Amino acid sequence: MSLYVGVDIGRSVDSTAIVVDEVYRPTDITQPKLWLPLRHRLRWIQRVPLHTTYQEIVEQIAVVAEAAATWGPAMVALDATGVGRPVVDMLRARCSVPLRAITLTGGSKVVVEGYEMSAPKRDVVVALECIVTGHHFESVPDCPMQQDMITELTGFDY
Repeated sequence: MSLYVGVDIGRSVDSTAIVVDEVYRPTDITQPKLWLPLRHRLRWIQRVPLHTTYQEIVEQIAVVAEAAATWGPAMVALDATGVGRPVVDMLRARCSVPLRAITLTGGSKVVVEGYEMSAPKRDVVVALECIVTGHHFESVPDCPMQQDMITELTGFDY
């Protein structure tokens, strides 16, 4: 099991979204482990109010990430496109949880250099679409904003 704290930075038009995703492989003794698809369990969904300062956004991300790390190994995956870059620097200084900065591009290949990554937006969207349409995700019963997330995912387009 791994925990990912996914972050999409916003401030004045779109709000910042923070999602804690537990990724695991279900156990089924009737099938070889390699044949079971990974599952995603949403543990936490949060929207930071519009016009929140970047310092406050960083603090909220750090609090969520450090809480997630108490459940198991965790990593922050943050959209560093545009204004996300300074937030990455601030968060690395504030948070003890490892952080992967992901820059979405219009390119055609994924490039990984240490904890920095650039990926075509279409690849990220297609991967998310496969998880959603393949019903490979669920959420814990007390996860806030579940229905909002499902509505947004089903209407997402690139």
